[in-house]
Amino acid sequence: MLGAAMISKKSAYVNAFHNVRWCGAHLSLSERLLFAKIFIMKGHQKVSQDALPEYFRSVLWAHDFTRMNPEKDRQTIIVQAVNYGDLRHWRWIAKRYGKRVVASVLADTRADSVRSRVRSLASLLFRMNA
Repeated sequence: MLGAAMISKKSAYVNAFHNVRWCGAHLSLSERLLFAKIFIMKGHQKVSQDALPEYFRSVLWAHDFTRMNPEKDRQTIIVQAVNYGDLRHWRWIAKRYGKRVVASVLADTRADSVRSRVRSLASLLFRMNA
C-alpha cells in the first residue's frame, strides 16, 4: 500500500507528464519524463516557504546554507544579513520577520556581534535603541 505522500508525488508526476506531453509532442518518452521531473522540482522550489533566497548564500558563507531554516536560524540570518548584507537582504528580513522582530533580535544580540556602524543604521531603520 502506498503512503499518502507517495500517492501525492505520483499524481504530481502524472499531471506534469501530461502537461509536457501536450507542450512537447515531438519529444521521446524519456525526454518527457525528464521534463516532467524538472517541472515538478521547479514547482516545489517555488512553493517552499522555508527556503532562503539564493542571494543569502553570500552573507551566510560561514554556515551550511542548505541546512539553514528561516525560522530555526532566525537570529543568525538576521545578524549576518545586517552585518554583511545589502539593501535587498535588509528588505527581505524586514518583510519576512517584521521590523519589530528584527529590532528585538538585534537588541537581544551581544553588542560585539553587530558592527557598530551597522548597529547605528539598523537602529534608525528598525526603530530600535542603539
